[in-house]
Amino acid sequence: MTNKELNRSSQEILNHLRLNYKLAILKTEMDIHTARSTRANTKLSRYFNSTPIRYSFARWMSYCGYVNRFYTISELVKQFLKLLQSVKLKDGSM
Repeated sequence: MTNKELNRSSQEILNHLRLNYKLAILKTEMDIHTARSTRANTKLSRYFNSTPIRYSFARWMSYCGYVNRFYTISELVKQFLKLLQSVKLKDGSM
């Protein structure tokens, strides 16, 4: 196999992996949307989807469960302050 063929082959693999990654992200986002719309009928779901901070907290807790990692309150506060600042800037209220 020549160097040119090897480069073309590796580029095809890279393109294939990038496409599959994009498709997986889109599928995940579609599944999240479906889950949110079908699960918003419980009090708990309505609570966690009622504000950006509560929604983010629910995502952090889900993430913690999947990776089996605990976050301290100070770590969460730092992340939420970043989120609050971001929301305020996008909102135009800051």
